[in-house]
Amino acid sequence: MTTLETTVSLAGIDVRPTRGVALLLRVDGVRALLQAAGALFSTQLVSAEPRGLAEWGGALLGLPWGLGAGATLPGWLPWALLAHGLLVLLALPGCLRLAPRSMSLRRKLGLLAVVEVLALGVGGTTRAVWVTLWTGLIWVTLLRGGLVLSREVARISGEEGLEYDPSHPRL
Repeated sequence: MTTLETTVSLAGIDVRPTRGVALLLRVDGVRALLQAAGALFSTQLVSAEPRGLAEWGGALLGLPWGLGAGATLPGWLPWALLAHGLLVLLALPGCLRLAPRSMSLRRKLGLLAVVEVLALGVGGTTRAVWVTLWTGLIWVTLLRGGLVLSREVARISGEEGLEYDPSHPRL
């Protein structure tokens, strides 16, 4: 049996995400910037009196915010939140170019955020739910971007990718 081997260079692939994916990734960048900035003040923000909007906003940013006067943070948590926000910002340009390494780093950072809120429990259920939902939304967004990249690789290489006909996507 003879096989036909073709050599296709995939080095020059330049794929841009769809508008929805790009918009959500940019919102994720703003969220990461606000998280990094808020992490610097998290020891003061955690002891603020709980108010619905402040607590929910902090939870959406991934920050324990407005939990009451008795709430305290582990000493390493503000630094971890700062590092997380900065690393997300570092991965963002690659995610906007649909670079597989950057998308993989962003998914791993999301997993770390979920593990932190579930294992540590600072911020309670509200923070855990919002961080987990945001991470899930980003994962789905990166999956959609990965499908766009897979379609382009399948088109250039001529091999079957995730679909039989890349011009008629399933998703």
